[in-house]
Amino acid sequence: MNLESVLSTGRKILPKSLFKLAQPYYHWMLAATGNLRYGFPADKMVIIGVTGTNGKSTTVDLINSVLRENGLTTAMFSTVAFEIAGKREDNPTSRTTLGRWSLQRKLRQAVDRGCTHAVLEVSSEGLTMNRLYGISFDVAVFTNLAPEHLSTHKTMAGYRAAKGLLFKNLAKSKAKETPKTLIVNADDK
Repeated sequence: MNLESVLSTGRKILPKSLFKLAQPYYHWMLAATGNLRYGFPADKMVIIGVTGTNGKSTTVDLINSVLRENGLTTAMFSTVAFEIAGKREDNPTSRTTLGRWSLQRKLRQAVDRGCTHAVLEVSSEGLTMNRLYGISFDVAVFTNLAPEHLSTHKTMAGYRAAKGLLFKNLAKSKAKETPKTLIVNADDK
């Protein structure tokens, strides 16, 4: 039994209410061990994170296309599709931010196929659940904020704070020499 299986077993053993309380730590542990297992692949690429309520998948696709058209070898991961070095496939999970070891495994595949840039769609839940732990973002893109996901975040202030975690990550990130960039839709109130 591998470490991922052992950690997944905890989800089945704990009562649902207790698991919900422990979930951010559970995801943090999976992200941390995934980084270790796959050799911190995000540190070997320029990482662009896109968050907001609407337009994330489209924005990820557009950024990826622009980078590719400029001769870069790229990867992208969105609710709709994954693409690594020009090979595209539908996202069978429909999950915005991959969990478990999936994202780290995909980032490792991107590095192994020569990708220098990766564009990730970043959900508020993925941020609050620590699914992105260990990924140093170089660019953070904010599309907009509308009243959604309030069942998870309870209030708009909670939802806004969850989205803000991407920008805090950007500010703290010192893993690479790449200058940090923030792109914000100034038309969004």
